[in-house]
Amino acid sequence: TEGTIFLDYNSTTFDGELLSVNRSTQNSIHVFVSTEGALKIQMYSDGAVLTYSLTSDLESRGKVAISYENNSQKIYFNGTLATSFTDSWTPNVAMTQISINQGGYVSLICKSNISALQVFKTALTDAELITLTTI
Repeated sequence: TEGTIFLDYNSTTFDGELLSVNRSTQNSIHVFVSTEGALKIQMYSDGAVLTYSLTSDLESRGKVAISYENNSQKIYFNGTLATSFTDSWTPNVAMTQISINQGGYVSLICKSNISALQVFKTALTDAELITLTTI
């Protein structure tokens, strides 16, 4: 399974869920703002969880892309590779349910403006991810 999820947002809420895909702790991705104001991405698969936290100016626009394929994951934020993982995170079911600003699962409802959400069936290249997330 491979794919890329892209989100262009401006959040004004701490402890708010921006986006979740599949809304569970099995085979899912959650993007939220923590109580400290950090942008957090959690990726769950078969009981394993990968968590990445990055600081973000909530008064500014943010673009984040999460790319995954063959046990390799990359997170780009505002045109820069924020982190990459080579852990064995591969969802074993289709990632079909997308929730925006819903809250109630990993955090509260987020107050945010979402300018764009894109889901790709393939893992984008580094060059594509840089272009997509550059502000």
